[in-house]
Amino acid sequence: MKDKKKVISLIFIIFTIIIWGTTYLATQELLKSFTPVEILLYRFGLALVVLYLIKPKILKWQGWKFELFCVLAAICGITVYQYLENVALIYTSASNVSIIISCAAFFTAIFSKIFLKDEEITIFFYIGFIISIIGIALLTFNGAINLELNPLGDFIALICAILWGVYSIAVKKTSEKKCDCLLVTRRIILYGVVLLIPLFLISGETLHLSDLKDSVNLVWIGYLGILASAICFYTWNYAVENLGSVKTSLSTYAFPIVTLIVGVLWFEEKLTLMGGIGMILTLLGLYFSNKKIIKKDH
Repeated sequence: MKDKKKVISLIFIIFTIIIWGTTYLATQELLKSFTPVEILLYRFGLALVVLYLIKPKILKWQGWKFELFCVLAAICGITVYQYLENVALIYTSASNVSIIISCAAFFTAIFSKIFLKDEEITIFFYIGFIISIIGIALLTFNGAINLELNPLGDFIALICAILWGVYSIAVKKTSEKKCDCLLVTRRIILYGVVLLIPLFLISGETLHLSDLKDSVNLVWIGYLGILASAICFYTWNYAVENLGSVKTSLSTYAFPIVTLIVGVLWFEEKLTLMGGIGMILTLLGLYFSNKKIIKKDH
Protein backbone atom coordinates (compact mmCIF):
# COMPACT_ATOMS: atom_id res chain seq x y z
CA MET A 1 0.00 0.00 0.00
CA LYS A 2 2.85 2.36 0.86
CA ASP A 3 4.52 1.69 -2.51
CA LYS A 4 1.24 2.40 -4.29
CA LYS A 5 0.89 5.72 -2.46
CA LYS A 6 4.46 6.64 -3.39
CA VAL A 7 3.79 5.94 -7.08
CA ILE A 8 0.58 7.99 -6.95
CA SER A 9 2.48 10.77 -5.17
CA LEU A 10 5.16 10.85 -7.88
CA ILE A 11 2.48 11.05 -10.60
CA PHE A 12 0.79 13.84 -8.64
CA ILE A 13 4.08 15.75 -8.35
CA ILE A 14 4.73 15.55 -12.09
CA PHE A 15 1.21 16.77 -12.81
CA THR A 16 1.53 19.58 -10.24
CA ILE A 17 4.85 20.95 -11.49
CA ILE A 18 3.54 20.98 -15.07
CA ILE A 19 0.53 23.07 -14.01
CA TRP A 20 2.32 25.28 -11.48
CA GLY A 21 5.20 25.85 -13.87
CA THR A 22 2.79 27.76 -16.14
CA THR A 23 0.91 29.77 -13.48
CA TYR A 24 3.40 32.64 -13.71
CA LEU A 25 2.38 33.20 -17.32
CA ALA A 26 -1.35 32.98 -16.50
CA THR A 27 -1.03 35.40 -13.59
CA GLN A 28 0.91 37.93 -15.65
CA GLU A 29 -1.91 37.93 -18.20
CA LEU A 30 -4.56 38.47 -15.50
CA LEU A 31 -2.55 41.29 -13.91
CA LYS A 32 -3.37 43.34 -17.02
CA SER A 33 -7.03 43.45 -15.90
CA PHE A 34 -7.09 42.67 -12.17
CA THR A 35 -5.23 43.54 -8.99
CA PRO A 36 -3.13 40.90 -7.14
CA VAL A 37 -5.63 40.41 -4.28
CA GLU A 38 -8.58 40.34 -6.66
CA ILE A 39 -7.01 37.53 -8.68
CA LEU A 40 -6.53 35.52 -5.48
CA LEU A 41 -10.14 36.02 -4.37
CA TYR A 42 -11.45 34.74 -7.70
CA ARG A 43 -8.90 31.93 -7.88
CA PHE A 44 -9.25 30.45 -4.41
CA GLY A 45 -12.94 31.26 -4.11
CA LEU A 46 -13.50 29.12 -7.20
CA ALA A 47 -11.17 26.42 -5.81
CA LEU A 48 -13.17 26.28 -2.58
CA VAL A 49 -16.45 25.83 -4.46
CA VAL A 50 -14.95 23.09 -6.66
CA LEU A 51 -13.60 21.13 -3.67
CA TYR A 52 -16.99 21.34 -1.91
CA LEU A 53 -18.66 20.02 -5.06
CA ILE A 54 -16.16 17.16 -5.34
CA LYS A 55 -16.64 16.14 -1.72
CA PRO A 56 -19.46 17.85 0.26
CA LYS A 57 -18.48 16.00 3.45
CA ILE A 58 -17.54 18.33 6.31
CA LEU A 59 -14.25 17.88 8.16
CA LYS A 60 -14.94 17.81 11.88
CA TRP A 61 -13.04 19.97 14.37
CA GLN A 62 -9.66 18.32 14.94
CA GLY A 63 -8.42 20.37 17.89
CA TRP A 64 -6.66 23.70 18.22
CA LYS A 65 -3.21 22.42 17.27
CA PHE A 66 -4.44 20.97 13.99
CA GLU A 67 -6.49 24.06 13.16
CA LEU A 68 -3.56 26.39 13.93
CA PHE A 69 -1.35 24.44 11.54
CA CYS A 70 -4.10 24.78 8.91
CA VAL A 71 -4.16 28.55 9.51
CA LEU A 72 -0.35 28.70 9.30
CA ALA A 73 -0.48 26.76 6.02
CA ALA A 74 -3.19 29.13 4.74
CA ILE A 75 -1.12 32.20 5.59
CA CYS A 76 2.19 30.90 4.20
CA GLY A 77 0.84 29.00 1.19
CA ILE A 78 -2.15 31.06 0.11
CA THR A 79 -2.87 34.48 1.62
CA VAL A 80 0.59 36.01 2.01
CA TYR A 81 2.57 33.76 -0.35
CA GLN A 82 0.24 34.07 -3.33
CA TYR A 83 -0.25 37.79 -2.79
CA LEU A 84 3.50 38.46 -2.62
CA GLU A 85 4.12 36.25 -5.67
CA ASN A 86 1.60 38.28 -7.66
CA VAL A 87 3.22 41.51 -6.45
CA ALA A 88 6.68 40.18 -7.34
CA LEU A 89 5.50 39.56 -10.91
CA ILE A 90 4.68 43.27 -11.17
CA TYR A 91 8.23 44.32 -10.30
CA THR A 92 10.29 41.54 -11.85
CA SER A 93 10.10 38.95 -14.61
CA ALA A 94 8.45 35.55 -14.45
CA SER A 95 11.91 34.04 -15.08
CA ASN A 96 13.38 35.73 -12.01
CA VAL A 97 10.44 34.66 -9.85
CA SER A 98 10.72 31.12 -11.17
CA ILE A 99 14.41 30.74 -10.34
CA ILE A 100 14.17 32.33 -6.87
CA ILE A 101 11.13 30.33 -5.76
CA SER A 102 13.01 27.19 -6.76
CA CYS A 103 15.05 27.81 -3.60
CA ALA A 104 11.98 26.76 -1.58
CA ALA A 105 13.39 23.23 -1.32
CA PHE A 106 16.44 24.59 0.52
CA PHE A 107 14.34 26.40 3.11
CA THR A 108 12.02 23.41 3.46
CA ALA A 109 15.05 21.23 4.24
CA ILE A 110 16.24 23.64 6.93
CA PHE A 111 12.80 23.90 8.56
CA SER A 112 12.30 20.15 8.33
CA LYS A 113 15.62 19.51 10.07
CA ILE A 114 14.60 21.89 12.89
CA PHE A 115 10.90 21.11 13.37
CA LEU A 116 10.18 17.66 11.92
CA LYS A 117 13.36 15.63 12.18
CA ASP A 118 11.72 12.83 10.16
CA GLU A 119 13.98 13.09 7.11
CA GLU A 120 17.74 12.70 7.35
CA ILE A 121 19.42 15.32 5.18
CA THR A 122 23.11 14.86 4.36
CA ILE A 123 25.72 17.08 2.74
CA PHE A 124 24.77 15.54 -0.61
CA PHE A 125 21.41 17.32 -0.49
CA TYR A 126 23.15 20.68 -0.38
CA ILE A 127 25.59 19.72 -3.13
CA GLY A 128 22.62 18.69 -5.26
CA PHE A 129 20.95 22.00 -4.41
CA ILE A 130 23.96 23.98 -5.66
CA ILE A 131 24.11 21.93 -8.89
CA SER A 132 20.39 22.49 -9.50
CA ILE A 133 20.53 26.22 -8.82
CA ILE A 134 23.39 26.61 -11.30
CA GLY A 135 21.35 24.63 -13.81
CA ILE A 136 18.23 26.68 -13.10
CA ALA A 137 20.17 29.91 -13.63
CA LEU A 138 21.44 28.68 -17.00
CA LEU A 139 18.12 27.41 -18.32
CA THR A 140 16.13 30.36 -16.95
CA PHE A 141 18.18 32.94 -18.80
CA ASN A 142 18.63 30.53 -21.72
CA GLY A 143 21.48 32.40 -23.40
CA ALA A 144 20.29 35.93 -22.56
CA ILE A 145 23.15 38.39 -22.71
CA ASN A 146 21.83 40.80 -20.11
CA LEU A 147 20.92 39.60 -16.65
CA GLU A 148 18.21 41.90 -15.36
CA LEU A 149 18.08 42.23 -11.60
CA ASN A 150 15.03 43.82 -9.98
CA PRO A 151 15.92 44.11 -6.27
CA LEU A 152 12.40 44.72 -4.92
CA GLY A 153 10.64 42.06 -6.98
CA ASP A 154 13.47 39.55 -6.48
CA PHE A 155 13.50 40.12 -2.70
CA ILE A 156 9.74 39.58 -2.53
CA ALA A 157 10.17 36.33 -4.49
CA LEU A 158 12.80 35.20 -1.96
CA ILE A 159 10.31 35.80 0.87
CA CYS A 160 7.85 33.62 -1.08
CA ALA A 161 10.42 30.80 -1.20
CA ILE A 162 10.81 30.98 2.59
CA LEU A 163 7.04 31.04 3.10
CA TRP A 164 6.58 27.98 0.91
CA GLY A 165 9.08 26.14 3.09
CA VAL A 166 6.93 26.93 6.14
CA TYR A 167 3.80 25.89 4.23
CA SER A 168 5.24 22.45 3.46
CA ILE A 169 6.13 21.89 7.12
CA ALA A 170 2.67 22.99 8.29
CA VAL A 171 0.99 20.63 5.81
CA LYS A 172 3.17 17.77 6.99
CA LYS A 173 2.11 18.50 10.59
CA THR A 174 -1.58 18.38 9.66
CA SER A 175 -1.07 14.90 8.18
CA GLU A 176 -0.37 13.56 11.68
CA LYS A 177 -4.15 13.48 12.25
CA LYS A 178 -4.58 11.03 9.33
CA CYS A 179 -7.57 12.98 7.99
CA ASP A 180 -8.77 12.90 4.38
CA CYS A 181 -6.17 14.94 2.46
CA LEU A 182 -8.80 16.53 0.24
CA LEU A 183 -10.78 17.75 3.25
CA VAL A 184 -7.64 19.11 4.89
CA THR A 185 -6.70 20.91 1.67
CA ARG A 186 -10.18 22.42 1.53
CA ARG A 187 -9.91 23.54 5.17
CA ILE A 188 -6.60 25.27 4.41
CA ILE A 189 -8.04 27.00 1.34
CA LEU A 190 -11.09 28.06 3.37
CA TYR A 191 -8.86 29.76 5.93
CA GLY A 192 -6.89 31.30 3.07
CA VAL A 193 -9.99 32.83 1.48
CA VAL A 194 -11.22 34.13 4.86
CA LEU A 195 -7.84 35.79 5.46
CA LEU A 196 -7.83 37.28 1.96
CA ILE A 197 -10.98 39.30 2.70
CA PRO A 198 -9.40 41.70 5.27
CA LEU A 199 -6.33 41.95 3.02
CA PHE A 200 -8.60 43.02 0.18
CA LEU A 201 -10.42 45.56 2.38
CA ILE A 202 -7.16 47.02 3.72
CA SER A 203 -5.72 47.36 0.23
CA GLY A 204 -8.62 49.62 -0.76
CA GLU A 205 -8.87 47.85 -4.10
CA THR A 206 -12.13 47.39 -6.00
CA LEU A 207 -13.52 44.44 -7.91
CA HIS A 208 -13.32 44.72 -11.69
CA LEU A 209 -16.36 42.54 -12.31
CA SER A 210 -16.89 43.88 -15.82
CA ASP A 211 -13.56 42.34 -16.87
CA LEU A 212 -14.92 38.90 -15.99
CA LYS A 213 -17.02 39.12 -19.15
CA ASP A 214 -13.81 38.70 -21.14
CA SER A 215 -13.64 35.04 -22.16
CA VAL A 216 -9.82 35.02 -22.00
CA ASN A 217 -9.87 36.25 -18.39
CA LEU A 218 -12.45 33.60 -17.50
CA VAL A 219 -10.30 30.86 -19.00
CA TRP A 220 -7.23 31.97 -17.05
CA ILE A 221 -9.19 32.29 -13.79
CA GLY A 222 -10.72 28.86 -14.38
CA TYR A 223 -7.26 27.46 -15.06
CA LEU A 224 -5.82 28.94 -11.87
CA GLY A 225 -8.88 28.19 -9.73
CA ILE A 226 -9.70 24.65 -10.81
CA LEU A 227 -6.41 23.13 -11.98
CA ALA A 228 -3.71 25.18 -10.23
CA SER A 229 -5.56 25.56 -6.91
CA ALA A 230 -8.33 23.04 -6.22
CA ILE A 231 -6.59 20.07 -7.83
CA CYS A 232 -2.89 20.92 -7.51
CA PHE A 233 -3.00 21.97 -3.86
CA TYR A 234 -4.59 18.60 -3.15
CA THR A 235 -2.03 16.67 -5.22
CA TRP A 236 0.86 18.58 -3.62
CA ASN A 237 -0.45 18.04 -0.08
CA TYR A 238 -1.00 14.35 -0.83
CA ALA A 239 2.64 14.05 -1.93
CA VAL A 240 3.89 15.89 1.18
CA GLU A 241 1.86 13.53 3.34
CA ASN A 242 3.25 10.39 1.71
CA LEU A 243 6.75 11.33 0.51
CA GLY A 244 7.75 13.95 3.06
CA SER A 245 8.07 17.72 2.86
CA VAL A 246 11.66 17.85 1.62
CA LYS A 247 11.37 15.25 -1.16
CA THR A 248 8.19 16.89 -2.44
CA SER A 249 9.69 20.40 -2.32
CA LEU A 250 12.62 19.24 -4.46
CA SER A 251 10.21 19.27 -7.39
CA THR A 252 10.29 23.09 -7.30
CA TYR A 253 13.64 22.76 -9.11
CA ALA A 254 11.65 21.66 -12.16
CA PHE A 255 9.43 24.76 -12.37
CA PRO A 256 11.87 26.72 -14.59
CA ILE A 257 12.16 23.68 -16.88
CA VAL A 258 8.40 23.72 -17.43
CA THR A 259 8.44 27.50 -17.94
CA LEU A 260 11.21 27.14 -20.53
CA ILE A 261 9.45 24.31 -22.39
CA VAL A 262 6.22 26.30 -22.50
CA GLY A 263 8.18 29.27 -23.86
CA VAL A 264 9.69 27.11 -26.62
CA LEU A 265 6.42 25.40 -27.59
CA TRP A 266 3.92 28.21 -27.03
CA PHE A 267 5.88 31.41 -27.55
CA GLU A 268 8.34 29.99 -30.10
CA GLU A 269 11.38 30.91 -28.01
CA LYS A 270 14.69 29.27 -28.90
CA LEU A 271 16.35 26.67 -26.69
CA THR A 272 20.06 27.51 -26.60
CA LEU A 273 23.01 25.34 -25.67
CA MET A 274 23.13 27.15 -22.32
CA GLY A 275 19.48 26.31 -21.70
CA GLY A 276 20.05 22.66 -22.61
CA ILE A 277 23.03 22.35 -20.26
CA GLY A 278 21.02 24.09 -17.55
CA MET A 279 18.20 21.59 -17.93
CA ILE A 280 20.60 18.64 -17.58
CA LEU A 281 22.28 20.15 -14.49
CA THR A 282 18.92 20.88 -12.87
CA LEU A 283 17.72 17.31 -13.31
CA LEU A 284 21.09 15.96 -12.17
CA GLY A 285 20.95 18.07 -9.01
CA LEU A 286 17.37 16.98 -8.40
CA TYR A 287 18.32 13.31 -8.73
CA PHE A 288 21.41 13.73 -6.56
CA SER A 289 19.55 15.52 -3.75
CA ASN A 290 16.61 13.15 -3.81
CA LYS A 291 18.73 9.99 -3.59
CA LYS A 292 20.41 11.20 -0.43
CA ILE A 293 17.31 11.88 1.63
CA ILE A 294 16.28 9.08 3.94
CA LYS A 295 12.88 9.09 5.56
CA LYS A 296 13.16 7.95 9.16
CA ASP A 297 10.75 5.35 10.45
CA HIS A 298 9.12 5.99 13.79
